[in-house]
Amino acid sequence: MKRLFRVGFAAVALVFWLVVLALGLEVWERWRWERVGKTNPFVLSRVRQTGWPLAAPDDFSPELTDPALRAARRGAGQSAQPDQPVPDDRVLLANRAAHFQRLAHWERFIVCDIYRVSAWLTDGRGNVDKAYSESDYTGGKVLDAFAPAADAYRLTGLVQSVAAGGAPAFVEAGNPAQGPPWYYVAQCDDPGEKMAGAKGEPPYALVLAPRPAPATEASPESLWDVDFYSYKPHTRRADQRNVLGVLEDFQVNNLGLRDDDVILPKPAGVRRIVCVGASTTEEGPTNDALIPTSLRRC
Repeated sequence: MKRLFRVGFAAVALVFWLVVLALGLEVWERWRWERVGKTNPFVLSRVRQTGWPLAAPDDFSPELTDPALRAARRGAGQSAQPDQPVPDDRVLLANRAAHFQRLAHWERFIVCDIYRVSAWLTDGRGNVDKAYSESDYTGGKVLDAFAPAADAYRLTGLVQSVAAGGAPAFVEAGNPAQGPPWYYVAQCDDPGEKMAGAKGEPPYALVLAPRPAPATEASPESLWDVDFYSYKPHTRRADQRNVLGVLEDFQVNNLGLRDDDVILPKPAGVRRIVCVGASTTEEGPTNDALIPTSLRRC
């Protein structure tokens, strides 16, 4: 009986001290958050809806703004002046088509959405097995369901040749007012898994065409060409403060990225690194203050 009493007493004592410890931690955490809310300058600025507490928002080290240092780190594949041509839409689409079939099935839908491109996996008879710009397509249609009849007729003949190993080619639209202004046809060696309603048979070709921009365009002041993906080439933002109160001054290059212009085609012996990320990769008051630019100092 005494042993049972001791065990019960110990259990009650353990529970008691656990409760005391939990309450103590809760009180300490509440006190800590209360102190942060009253002393942290960034929290106070948000609560009071004032500017961010940056002592000298425009004061950056010379290493980030010195033109001579920038020139010394500029690679052979870049131009000091914004004088490089913006790649032609057809060249861009042809390059993306070459990369397209290396992508997974679901990635192809994303590319079509980002770059405003229609892409159809088609056999030599004009059967469209996959329409990567339509997420609910299950197969069973032919090209004239996606393009004007006259264009579909010409495309079907070209698809048959290209799918069998012919060279990629562009096709001008018969009447751009009724559909895309032009099409690009390239061989597709990786059609992926066959869909339930598909009627096509190998070999296949990809037919790609530009889609018009959506009706709800961004304001003329917006820098975005593709929202949150790339900027309008050869645009500039100068003497404007961002949401942090920092004065911005930067140039967008010929590819829609925040950097010096890129020489195309790439010169022999030049290596290029593409940094992919969110605001921490893209944001900075000047192009010299960006993380990708800092890689040149390594």
